[in-house]
Amino acid sequence: MEKGEVIIELRDIWYRYEGQKDFILKEFNLQIRRGDILLLLGKSGSGKTTVARIITGLIPHFYRGELRGEVLVGGRSTLEMPIYEIADHVGLIRQNPENQVLMTTVEREIAFSLEFLGMSREEMKKSVLETADRVGISHLLPRDIDTLSGGELQKVAIASILVRKPYTIILDEPSAYLSPSSVKQLRRYITKLREEGVTFLIIDHRLDYWLDLANRIAVIDGGTKIYDGDLDGFMDLLEKREIGLNIPIHIRLAIEVNRCCGKKLLPLTPDIKEMFKRLSGV
Repeated sequence: MEKGEVIIELRDIWYRYEGQKDFILKEFNLQIRRGDILLLLGKSGSGKTTVARIITGLIPHFYRGELRGEVLVGGRSTLEMPIYEIADHVGLIRQNPENQVLMTTVEREIAFSLEFLGMSREEMKKSVLETADRVGISHLLPRDIDTLSGGELQKVAIASILVRKPYTIILDEPSAYLSPSSVKQLRRYITKLREEGVTFLIIDHRLDYWLDLANRIAVIDGGTKIYDGDLDGFMDLLEKREIGLNIPIHIRLAIEVNRCCGKKLLPLTPDIKEMFKRLSGV
């Protein structure tokens, strides 16, 4: 696959969970291209996590409801693929990694998903060691899971996905259980893995952590996609429309500078963010 090639596509998606009258997604369309760091934004209940579940096949294979439209992963419909095949293409890391950890030690957790692929023990051990080294957690392999910090557990969750060598990773609210320093580490890992060919879909309310990292930003409102573009266009959207997002004060200040002075202080790099934080007193 070449960079920029569409690797995941949602076409005219409508979805409602079993027992619900209203559709949470309505005529929702999204393309994810190889090499993207795509930031998916929207207020609580807008359907962001539902999008992640649809891409990974949890909908409709696990969650019951009514799904209309077409979902293509690697050019194939997820309706025709069992979840374990979809996992070879895309992995989901939930907002609390503790909820997806099954084993007692780091090494066994990373190896767990390989046990169903018919690999020999030697092949499994080699894959685990290579993946742990890739994520920078080789020193954690003998550790018990319950002794890890939130940041360490997040890295283990990433490794347990990467060991299957998917081309896309979805992070659902990755900053929810991490300290600011752990988020900085996670940003570095995402940048490194993207350079190695991994694509990312990031869903997070703390948009200030990711704005400068993402090459694309998509916004859901009322179950439909109302924006899909770059940071420049997203800042214009924020100036024109209230979309129910928690916009940090330093970003609001940047918007006011843009509006009042006609200046585009973009991209919103970490240095510019720090400047606006100092000016706003946060």
